[in-house]
Amino acid sequence: MRLTLAEVVSEEEFGLVLRSGSPAALTRPVAGAETVEADRPEELTARDYIMLTTGVRLRGHPELQRQLVVESEARGVAALGFGVGLVFRSTPRALLEEARARDFPVFEVPLEVPFRDIIAFINRSYLSDDFSSLKRSVALQNTLLGAVNESQPEEALVGRLATIVGGAVLFRPGGAVVADAGTVPVGAIWEEIAGRGGRHAAFSADGLEVAASPIFVDGEVRFWLALAGRPGEVDTVLAGPVVEVAERLLRLIDLAHDVRSMEERVRRGELLNDLLDQKRAREVSPERLELFGVAKGPWRVALLSVGPAQDEALRVVANAAAATGTPHLLGLHHGYVALVVEGECELLETWTANLAAAGVPVRAAIGRAVEVPSRMVDSRSDARLALDFLDRTGAAAGRVLRFEDFELIDVLLSAADPSELRARVDLILDPLRDHPQLLETLAAYLAADQNVNTAAEALRLHPNSLRYRLGRVEELLGRSLRSPATMTDLFVALRAETRFGPL
Repeated sequence: MRLTLAEVVSEEEFGLVLRSGSPAALTRPVAGAETVEADRPEELTARDYIMLTTGVRLRGHPELQRQLVVESEARGVAALGFGVGLVFRSTPRALLEEARARDFPVFEVPLEVPFRDIIAFINRSYLSDDFSSLKRSVALQNTLLGAVNESQPEEALVGRLATIVGGAVLFRPGGAVVADAGTVPVGAIWEEIAGRGGRHAAFSADGLEVAASPIFVDGEVRFWLALAGRPGEVDTVLAGPVVEVAERLLRLIDLAHDVRSMEERVRRGELLNDLLDQKRAREVSPERLELFGVAKGPWRVALLSVGPAQDEALRVVANAAAATGTPHLLGLHHGYVALVVEGECELLETWTANLAAAGVPVRAAIGRAVEVPSRMVDSRSDARLALDFLDRTGAAAGRVLRFEDFELIDVLLSAADPSELRARVDLILDPLRDHPQLLETLAAYLAADQNVNTAAEALRLHPNSLRYRLGRVEELLGRSLRSPATMTDLFVALRAETRFGPL
């Protein structure tokens, strides 16, 4: 029996209301129905299945409503059954607009109609005519489902597929073999896949019939699954639900890997934030550091200012650190991307340059090396001062400043309260504000280490002319330039304006 969408929608006991879909769309075959409220339900619904949802994740997100239709159509979902009266009073407008533009079928399910009743109706329609076939399919699916509990689920799944068709191989997109089992000409199969432009393909290789399918996760191809068998066998398997189950299991397995990786990143981020907190740092045990491979020291803290591109920066730095085997902790800390590394963190300049080349407005700073974990807060404070200096001086994207290269005067200026610093600088320099020539002369004199001849040469003046100007500076200030305190005040004030602009 071949059930159509029209037969489901017209079933009187449900009172379904078609909101989108032409008569031609109602001829679509229906192989089943599923209730899905996951984050990306369109990826968990099989081809020719009806997706039943109340739209929990869609409320207030018209872009997700449209995306649901677009990706469901691309996946070959038969239709969308939208349960109303729980989350939405009616089918969301953005979703309907997208569905009608694409002639994608959408029907409303009244609140009083349980989704399970619709699923049971569809299952009964097939059960009555093809019970033995259904039993075989369920048995095969159960065989594949058992692979999820294995320690190496991808290998277990491929091995079980091979017992059904004779041979199976799982590739990463670049051709790396994740697992293979049975009789499979691995090299010849990948050559065919690579030469066919990334589409579902059926072909022959070494006398075997091969069917290859891309496996999508989050909209990207994560795997290629190829099944091989004697002519006439593989098509039969692919036409049934077995391969669809395998595809969905691979997506779930890969998503599980992503979840575990995310959990580890979260735990690393928690440890990092504990180490960078004055109170909690003392409670971090050596065993916890050892767990994440950062127990040796000395340690440095680096901070990256990246604006809104935090996720991109985290991804690039994490991948780069992993690729080089650099022991590290990585996470977000008070609006910055924070990094704790063992050793000198010599590669941070390269990582920062790569981010800048990718268009990320990044600046980075590195604190001092510390030998005790509880002192990482000091390294963080160093990096924060250096980073504040880069930000306030408008340093170019990609600039990295190490604390050792940060002069003491700049440390003091960066740590000073801006309003207090402005008041002090004005008090010192206001008598000279109306005499820019004298300010220029004073700056040149200080830059020349108070050498009159060197400063005069830089300004193209006679030394006596420079001495005259310095005398005028003393008159306006009412202070002697022979006084170390006076020269220190002037040096700091001019340095503040040079580093941070007019205050």
